[in-house]
Amino acid sequence: MITRRNGIYYYRKAVPQHLRHSIGMREFIVSLKTRDGSEALHRAQIINVYCSDLIAKTESGELVLNSGKKLNLGKLLNIQTTSRVIERPDGTRETITSRDVSPDDIFAMKKIGLDDQTIRDIITKADIKETIKRAMTGAGFEYEDNDDDKSSEPTLEEAIKQFTESWEREEGKEFCTRKITQFNRLSQIVGQDKKIRDISRQDAIEVRDTLARMPKNSTKFAKQSISDVIATLESKEPEYERFTATTIERHFETYRTLFNWAIDSGLTNPPNAFEKVKIVTGGLRERLIEKERKDNASKTPYSDEELDRMFSTDFFTNFGSKTEHEGVKFWLPLIGLLTGSRMSQIASLYCDDIKEQDGIPIIDFNFETDDKLGKTGDSFRPVPIHPLLLKLGIREYAQKVKSYKICSDYKDASRLFPELRTYARGSYARRVEEWFNRNYLYSLGIRERHDGKSFHAFRSTLLRLLKKAGVTDEYTRNCIIGWAKNEDGANKVTRAHYETSTLKDMYEALSAITLPASFDEILPFPIDKEIDFSRKYRNQWSQN
Repeated sequence: MITRRNGIYYYRKAVPQHLRHSIGMREFIVSLKTRDGSEALHRAQIINVYCSDLIAKTESGELVLNSGKKLNLGKLLNIQTTSRVIERPDGTRETITSRDVSPDDIFAMKKIGLDDQTIRDIITKADIKETIKRAMTGAGFEYEDNDDDKSSEPTLEEAIKQFTESWEREEGKEFCTRKITQFNRLSQIVGQDKKIRDISRQDAIEVRDTLARMPKNSTKFAKQSISDVIATLESKEPEYERFTATTIERHFETYRTLFNWAIDSGLTNPPNAFEKVKIVTGGLRERLIEKERKDNASKTPYSDEELDRMFSTDFFTNFGSKTEHEGVKFWLPLIGLLTGSRMSQIASLYCDDIKEQDGIPIIDFNFETDDKLGKTGDSFRPVPIHPLLLKLGIREYAQKVKSYKICSDYKDASRLFPELRTYARGSYARRVEEWFNRNYLYSLGIRERHDGKSFHAFRSTLLRLLKKAGVTDEYTRNCIIGWAKNEDGANKVTRAHYETSTLKDMYEALSAITLPASFDEILPFPIDKEIDFSRKYRNQWSQN
């Protein structure tokens, strides 16, 4: 595998675990001493042949390293480069370091054990051309390269194969089958024989538009080509369900990773063709958003027993006692349950959004900065702070975080959760979302495989608690949760003419709900502790 650090290419290859003691290292890491991707590939080939041979000999029981000796793989590259001074006709001189092919090079390659065929593969036409070019320019002649031979450049299919093999060597396990399927789709759409260097942004747009026409349940069409599937469905069933924007984005994440690797490996040139391509636009995007809204609205709310399990763990009853405890993991579920807000909106809150309005403490879900997004206009609203959040010290927490003066990239002010640094796809919440949905809920047995339970279910849970508390005013319930439509489907604009809901109404409604007994065991915010936001994945809390 070829990697790049600070512009310099390195060769890396893992040593099988059972051979590490014999070889004396866990991994071969060799600087290729070049910033040129093509040259790095040449040099890595020599190192790879030698290292693979070393592993094979050790596997067979041959002693390859005398006691007390260490491998010095860097010496293998001594045959790769020479430095020389070129004097131009105008009298100027230039010292260049480049690759030459000479009898001494061939002898050195034979000396380290390379066979004739391997040497022929390494000594390419490009080496001979470079030698001729230097000789002609050094003699004062113009050199024009009219040979556009690209036979050595890998196709998309070959690049995908190299990438997956490199990944498997690095990770020590099989490549993800889901991503293999995504690569197969890419090959079908672009063409597996197309040179990876020739794939452009226009190809990426074609991939996006084709995936947007793919059927949602595509597994049953696995034996058919993409073009045949789309043509058949569009002629027979024009309104079939298609890939969602999220599914297309996941494909593009895989493709971006492939092309970033190809750029680092010198197989293609920047920029990455799959970067900054808008996934879905126009009416299709609006239909997908509306469908997602309906799906989310129908998610089963958490039961009282599930809430009891969720909020009776160390995260809440003994906060800060374990290394994985983070402030955001404590507050995010509580705010989600007691405001009905989406995780992305909570993650983008600022300390100044915890404030007072009309004498009532509120959390202001606004759109004052570009890093605050909402699904609908109704998502932006003030929500009274539930008495439990006040008791636990949400206002004190906001003031504590604000005192550290960690300014956002979008505003000269502190975000409520500055430990969530990465802003991607309109949200800071990606890391904590993965923890809550995939780890926390699974560990408690609340979420099962293929289950729809997620953070979003707090919205319908709050609605359930409000109804159970006897809050009969539908409009007040929806103002708290931030729903775009009323529950019975009536026109919201018409109802707004005769229904109003004040912050006081909303506060009284929230105060009326009954929470499981475990919530009484949650301790208030530890105001005496200091927070260290620089330690992203560790316990933030200290006793200082």
